[in-house]
Amino acid sequence: MTALRVAGWSNLAIGLLHLIALPWERRMSYWVGIGPAMDRLEHRHFLLPYAMWVAAAAAFGACGLYTLSAAGSSRSLPLTGAAIVVITCIYVVRAVGGSGLGGFIEDASVKEAAFSTVALTLAVLYVVGVWSLFRPS
Repeated sequence: MTALRVAGWSNLAIGLLHLIALPWERRMSYWVGIGPAMDRLEHRHFLLPYAMWVAAAAAFGACGLYTLSAAGSSRSLPLTGAAIVVITCIYVVRAVGGSGLGGFIEDASVKEAAFSTVALTLAVLYVVGVWSLFRPS
């Protein structure tokens, strides 16, 4: 359960950092590598990039709340068991997918390797937490 608590609080922190960085959305978008995509969104409507940052913060926040619920640190949420398995799968795919461990294998910058390391760390925390949650006694 401790692994899930750490993962849950980490997700809430990442979501909060998204909200804190909102005034610097353009600079942060280019820093993380999604600047051109955000520019295309901005051509549709100037608020769309900000909406995407808020949506990302909300997604991280929801993942954090469901994780803390599964760990027993907060009130029970609906479909917690299914949600925690889906969140775990998302982190595992992110950690070992094309933008995950590929960052270690290919020519990657230190920043991309750091992002992959964070995703891999959270994936391991989720796998350990879900294993302890669902293992037969």
